[in-house]
Amino acid sequence: MTDGLRWKDLNTLEKRFAGALFGAVLGDAAVRYGMERGAFLPADPLPDAALEPWPGSSPLSDEILNLVRRLARHGEETDAGDRKVPATSPMTFVIPLGLWLHEDVESAPEAVEDLFRSEGIDDQHLAGATAVAQAVGYVVPRESVAASDLIDVLSRGVLAQDPILMERLDGILELLSDTAEASPGDWTSMGEGDAATILRPALYAFLRRNADFRRAVGLMASWGGDLSVPRAVLAGALCGAFRGMSGLPAAMVSSYPGGEDLLALSRELYRASMRD
Repeated sequence: MTDGLRWKDLNTLEKRFAGALFGAVLGDAAVRYGMERGAFLPADPLPDAALEPWPGSSPLSDEILNLVRRLARHGEETDAGDRKVPATSPMTFVIPLGLWLHEDVESAPEAVEDLFRSEGIDDQHLAGATAVAQAVGYVVPRESVAASDLIDVLSRGVLAQDPILMERLDGILELLSDTAEASPGDWTSMGEGDAATILRPALYAFLRRNADFRRAVGLMASWGGDLSVPRAVLAGALCGAFRGMSGLPAAMVSSYPGGEDLLALSRELYRASMRD
């Protein structure tokens, strides 16, 4: 139970650091579990049945925790091993890096390349990971987020790595300005595994649903498909980064397995990022 760690006593930015990490793993676990049960496809927002009682943990947790430890402890090896590239998408793995860089999101391209150096990650997914780190880092300290400003920051960051991804990011603004709701068909891409097919829907859900975790993650779940999980991870992380812990479903937060470790490490990451 995370209640014993008294997250409500944290300062606003600490709550947002924790919210981003919890939002990622809760988005991951909720969609995996909901899909297995058939609990909410389609469903926007997530129904109560998908939130309580809590079923189990997220396979993303260990990978996020390992990177948090490495960042907060300056590369110290951990029990989780020294593997840099996770089994999950590198675009979801870098969420803690975005928090780390919240005062300098412009340095994300170099930081992401350093993180995945010699690991065989293609340029497109490096660009996608860069955009994720910048999005999280940009959102977490802000009281408001204008879609055009966020997309501008991300486009500058990925330009050198993947100009095509930059062009596809720009397309989000058109979809957001449309009164009609976007559909899964709006996110088709030129190539299978295109980073934009994960990143653009997650950004759209975060912005269109006004950083409401249940509605943004529910939207990603309702679209279904193999990419619904990483999309929900990113949407959940962005909602948590903006709304903090209080913006996440209380039942999920309080009963999440390993929540104490995740909350404690989010505080460690916050303190270390403010020192460096």
